[in-house]
Formats: sequence, C-alpha cells, structure tokens
Amino acid sequence: MSATANAREMTVNTAHAEPRTTLAPTQAVQNATLARPVLEALAAVFAASRHRIHVTCDPSLQLPAAELGPVGTIVNEAISNSIRHAFPEGRDGDIWVRLAESGDRMTLVIRDNGVGMPDSTGDHDAGRSLIEALARQLGGYARLGSANFGGAEVSVVFPHNVRR
Repeated sequence: MSATANAREMTVNTAHAEPRTTLAPTQAVQNATLARPVLEALAAVFAASRHRIHVTCDPSLQLPAAELGPVGTIVNEAISNSIRHAFPEGRDGDIWVRLAESGDRMTLVIRDNGVGMPDSTGDHDAGRSLIEALARQLGGYARLGSANFGGAEVSVVFPHNVRR
C-alpha cells in the first residue's frame, strides 16, 4: 500500500478511534480528539521520504471527528503533492504543517520550499479539487498557490465548531 493510502486509512481510523480527552466545560469539544498526534502520525507516514516534515499545533487543540477527518485528508493530499511535485530530481526539502486556532476559526497551512505551484487558472486537477471540496465541507475555503519567497502553500480557513 502506498504512503498516501496508508495516511488516508490512518486519518479515518484515528479520527474515529482515538481516546477522547475531556476539557473543562468552557473548552469542551464534543467527541473531540487531540489534533497534534494525528498530524504527527500523518507526517510519520512519509518519514521514508528525503523530505523533512515539521508539525506545529497547540498540543491541547482538539477537533471533533467531523473536522479531523477532512483536515487529515487535506494534510495527506498536500504532503503527497509536495513530495511528488515540489522537489524535482530527488532534491531535498522541507514541508511545514501548521494548524492554529484563532477565536472561532481554524487555519491550516501546509507549505513547502520546493519549486512552487501555479496559482489557480480555473483548470482544476484532482488534488486541488479535493482540497477545495473538503474546505467547503468544513464550512470554509482553501487557497492554493505559490508561497512568498518560493515553494507552494495550501491554506484552509474554517469555523471551529466549539461547544461553549
């Protein structure tokens, strides 16, 4: 099974099987799972590649399975695309995955220091379409294109469904 398929399977299984951590009632997320271990496990699936994957996420950040599944799939797709397209001729590189909460919003950014990617031209490939569809499923939006100072960046912003 490919690393991409392994990562997809792991995302789905983790989103539904991880032990739930309980926070104080004002911070509780119904049926929530800690996000950082899932993101780190996804990065570990690609550990055999020549690329370094860095994960930044508040260790106490929790997401409900309804958010964690699509987030994991977006991360998997973006890392897979970076490894496949960003580093030609066996070039080494770095990929950064960042998930952050700001008020009632979540921002997910996957960035690499590879060759970059064209901004959207209206012609959608399967990976771009999948990421955009998952962002809409989360109630948010996705931006995909070249990052400042080189590389590519996938940015997804969506509301964080926290029960308060």
